Amino acid sequence: MKNRVLFVLLFTCMFSCNNIKVENNSLVDDTATKIDDDEKLLSSIITINNIVPLETNDSSLLGNISKIVKNDETYYIKAKGQPLMTFSETGKFNRTIGNLGMAPYEYLDITDFDIYDENVYILEYKRIQVYTISGDYVRTIPLSLNASGLKVVGANLLLFVLGDKHVLHLMDMTGNTIQKTLARNQALRLSRSVPFVKYSNKSLLFPQGRSNDIIAYNIEDDLFSNMSFLTSSDVLTIDEEVKLMESSANYKKEIGKEGFYFDGFQGFEDQISFFSLSEDNDIILWVKDILKNGLFYCSCHSSECGKIIIETGVGFCYTLGTINGCSTFCYC
Repeated sequence: MKNRVLFVLLFTCMFSCNNIKVENNSLVDDTATKIDDDEKLLSSIITINNIVPLETNDSSLLGNISKIVKNDETYYIKAKGQPLMTFSETGKFNRTIGNLGMAPYEYLDITDFDIYDENVYILEYKRIQVYTISGDYVRTIPLSLNASGLKVVGANLLLFVLGDKHVLHLMDMTGNTIQKTLARNQALRLSRSVPFVKYSNKSLLFPQGRSNDIIAYNIEDDLFSNMSFLTSSDVLTIDEEVKLMESSANYKKEIGKEGFYFDGFQGFEDQISFFSLSEDNDIILWVKDILKNGLFYCSCHSSECGKIIIETGVGFCYTLGTINGCSTFCYC
């Protein structure tokens, strides 16, 4: 398969969240697109704004990085076996937020974290430690359940919960559950580096396994609803994925037989991106400009997908992820 970038004019892709409902709104209406498949170098459409080298000293050594959040002029970085570290826009090490340890104001590990209203929320086993952005301890929020994902939404907390019949819990700032939804099934993964994906400033999206199905939480209306990645019918549904996992020992090899499945979901205030994969391991990267409601995507085979962006002089500033052992795809 040729390595190429395909530009797509997206005619309609409307997002709405009411109460939890059956009707399904898609992020991309792939049945109503006009495609210009002229070959183009990725470097001809992507601009590298900045490459930030991080300061390295005895206090700022980073290992396996699993999450990076930029808030105002500061980068917050979660790395395996390290406290939460912060760096300036130029890469200078600032400080750690809290420390690893067993004291009441410390944490043993970082499961997830979020930043909201001048405070940093660090999720660990059955509690959330709250600090100021300067690193001062504020308080502890006890949790009755273990969770692997956290997002602060105004005066509430949205958690991806383990060990309960429902995996999505909306809690208040004391750790009490206000409402919960989405029944647990085998297709829902135990953990994700980014469990809740931002869709503009109004909604958070939670992908269900590797299927086409998404749960959307509307921050303004405080409501959950159903969404999907694509409009087309040739996709893996959550029911099909659960049935496949329950009946097949070769789940990973057979997942593409029901249709396109999905991975590598990322979102920002003005842009979202995700991969769709087929049974023969063809990969399509979808990147949507939310503000302009426009879309382009690039397509390549999984064994060659790293080559689509390897060009002399091209650098990378953000990592989407690794798909099926394939080279990491990066973009700016």
